[in-house]
Amino acid sequence: MLTFKVLDTLKPSDDVLEMITNTKPTYIKVNNGKTILIERTNIKSIEPIIYELTYDTKKIILWEYPISEIRGNHFYIPITKETYSFKEVRKLLSQY
Repeated sequence: MLTFKVLDTLKPSDDVLEMITNTKPTYIKVNNGKTILIERTNIKSIEPIIYELTYDTKKIILWEYPISEIRGNHFYIPITKETYSFKEVRKLLSQY
């Protein structure tokens, strides 16, 4: 049987929270991420920080991965299946 060990809890950064609150969504839900180790295999898995943002006309779900764990953009939107940088997400959210 596989056992899991939480190595680290990922919390949202102040810059991201400030960017989100500046766009004034009607509802914000943030789930902390985790870095998990599957013990007998030594495989490391990352659960992203998940932001659920509701605006008057749209609902956006953003996943944020730590920069040190991936290359390039560290935001992912599952609906569009595309990755975004911090600047691109700020531009996208400013439209709402």
